[in-house]
Amino acid sequence: MAVRDIVQAAAGNVGNPNAWDTTKAYYDAETATWDITNSYNFLSFNFQAQSSSVNTLFFKPDGTKMFLVSDSTNAILEYSLSAPWMVNTAAYVRTFGVGTQDTNPSGLFFKPDGTKMYMVGYSTDNVNEYNLSTPWDLATASYSQNFSVATEETTPRGIYFKPDGTKMYIAGTIGDAVFEYNLSTAWDITTASYLQNLSVVAQGTGPADLSFSPDGTIMFVLNVRDIDRYTLSTPWDVTTASFVSSIQLGDTNPRGIFFPPDGFSFYIVGLTSFSVIRYTIGGFNLQPYISGGSSNVFFNPDGTKMYQVSLNGARLNEFTLSTPWDTLTATFVQYKTVTIVDTDADAYNAYGVFFKPDGTKFYLAGQNLGGSTDFIWEWSMSVPWDVSTATFVYRRNIEPQAQTVRALSFSADGTKVYFVSPGASSDVVVQFSLGSPWSTNAAGWVYDSSFSVASQEADPTGIFFKPDGTKMFITGTINDDVKEYTLSTPWDVSTASFLQTGVSMQTELPFPRGLFFKPDGTQFWTVGFPSSNIRVLSYPISPI
Repeated sequence: MAVRDIVQAAAGNVGNPNAWDTTKAYYDAETATWDITNSYNFLSFNFQAQSSSVNTLFFKPDGTKMFLVSDSTNAILEYSLSAPWMVNTAAYVRTFGVGTQDTNPSGLFFKPDGTKMYMVGYSTDNVNEYNLSTPWDLATASYSQNFSVATEETTPRGIYFKPDGTKMYIAGTIGDAVFEYNLSTAWDITTASYLQNLSVVAQGTGPADLSFSPDGTIMFVLNVRDIDRYTLSTPWDVTTASFVSSIQLGDTNPRGIFFPPDGFSFYIVGLTSFSVIRYTIGGFNLQPYISGGSSNVFFNPDGTKMYQVSLNGARLNEFTLSTPWDTLTATFVQYKTVTIVDTDADAYNAYGVFFKPDGTKFYLAGQNLGGSTDFIWEWSMSVPWDVSTATFVYRRNIEPQAQTVRALSFSADGTKVYFVSPGASSDVVVQFSLGSPWSTNAAGWVYDSSFSVASQEADPTGIFFKPDGTKMFITGTINDDVKEYTLSTPWDVSTASFLQTGVSMQTELPFPRGLFFKPDGTQFWTVGFPSSNIRVLSYPISPI
């Protein structure tokens, strides 16, 4: 059972006791784990300072250490990661030479407890076994013994073990196959015996590396042009593998692949970019529907519709969700061009979007075309939630209190509006009162107060309130997480106080824009900017 299924089962029908507590949130790919076809890359680490050629990679199970196989220096390179799984935080630690065993080291695998390391190379066509007296510390590594695979493959490139150490797999470029071995004594390669193989030549020649899901039902093979995914009807039996799908990678010369055990991400090492690159699996890809980048996301109350505004004032996109709240079931419906040329000849960059609860109005916030003035724009829809029926109503200048606005929100009764304003390094939430609920052009609009979030987030980009106004949530592009605040007087930001930092989103996306919670507080969404593959990502809140 997947982690998401366990968490959902634990919730039962009694509600979620952790609702609105973002410290209990977790990333949910909203797709089948291990589905490489729904993946994107945004984190990388350049290894050229240590090696000009790397063949593969391996991580410690907690993501705090990374190991690279350098065939230019005939060594294993050890790195520490200050943030687990964040390859951009990798720092070189030490080198362990393996040239005595093989001058073309290519594949690498560690025993799960870090006390044994296995390297395969194609100078000797041997699997070499090493002992580590201190787990995961190459300074304590020593050579132990070897096992030849030359009878089956004379250019072995990848190596993988079943988690209990009773099976070993080799991928090679001469046989274009995955070779399976049994070990009569777990983790002792001298007890290995060849069993069978799977040809992968139909999908691509030159397999360079391989990986499995922890239960042995999914296998990945990295070849000269892509990653191929197979399902195994009998776990760990390669002869029962069936090809499912493949993806091409951003690096045109991939050499190694690694999958963490949760199946929500994978890493490749490539010689075109001279980098280790992280790919995250999941999320809804907005890229085909945006213009000039993406900003906040918004849902209707039952989760059957999703809206997203593009920057540069181009369009407000409308999607339907066949399964409520599941963005991967979203289908694009239409968009509304929301660039306005009014009496002041101003076009605008819309960053924030908010809908009136009955779907008859929406509001945009941002700057005019030159970015010199901040406004809120009000639109009315003759058919609720149908953006094609929208007509422009009013534009209001919200300066000098709100500058460089990145998001907006309203109180539940529509009598107050809030703007996230990182402008002029102020990093504040600005509150206004409306003379008439939901009307930006009525008399009585007045500035109320502001609240600084600078101590917690230096570039706030998203805001959301709990429906009773007693909690406020902020996200931003510096810390890539969610900050929680309590309001002693509901809907009055001047009474806000910082409560806690919620889930970190750094390993899934950079530069989160916008924040939206399910009405019961059990899930939230944000928009991230990984390279040119902009995504809506989901974070449910665990009931346990």
